[in-house]
Amino acid sequence: MSFRPNGQLDPQSLVVQSIGRVDWKPVGHCGQVTLNVSCRRNGMSPNIESAFSQIGERVLRTLREIPSPDGTVYACGFWLFYCDYTVLTPPCFAYNIVGKEQDAKWCPPEWIVDVENRMVDALKPIYQELSDLMKGQNDEAWESLIRYQWDFYSQLCLAITRDARSLLSHWRLAGDFVCGIFEDRESEEVYTSLVLSSVGEQAALQLGILPSS
Repeated sequence: MSFRPNGQLDPQSLVVQSIGRVDWKPVGHCGQVTLNVSCRRNGMSPNIESAFSQIGERVLRTLREIPSPDGTVYACGFWLFYCDYTVLTPPCFAYNIVGKEQDAKWCPPEWIVDVENRMVDALKPIYQELSDLMKGQNDEAWESLIRYQWDFYSQLCLAITRDARSLLSHWRLAGDFVCGIFEDRESEEVYTSLVLSSVGEQAALQLGILPSS
């Protein structure tokens, strides 16, 4: 979640809703991918929508550049989405392997790689552009951007999970591999909302990310 200088946003105002469909598909014989996000929500400007399209493409390209981890990856995902209403920074990208779960299977800060620097470095220029585009905007505009960002990454994670065997063909993946948003530092309500939107209810229950009722 993002923080104000004086505290947290109200989790009730940040319920994730679908912004549309995120699609990517192999292009040519090298397995490169393209990303298409079709949405216009919360009054986002075309420049901001374009920046997020670039983020999606940069994430997918960078995933293919990260060397194969030394083990079977069961999950990867994003966490630490930070914003102080003057600047937006890239989320951390993390992953973990089978045998290293310990008591933190779905807690990225405790994973074998909690911050993949290649991803952060790849996204920094676009996030700087986003911060520049938001200069002078009021809190309501920033909150709309925060929701838009979470929506975007939720759809992106679903796409990565769906086509992981192609996108991450150089990684050894568990049969039930999943990509999601795991904001472990947030409230249970926010964590659950983001897991449901980025992983899906059925997968979240089957994998034990969320407890069954």
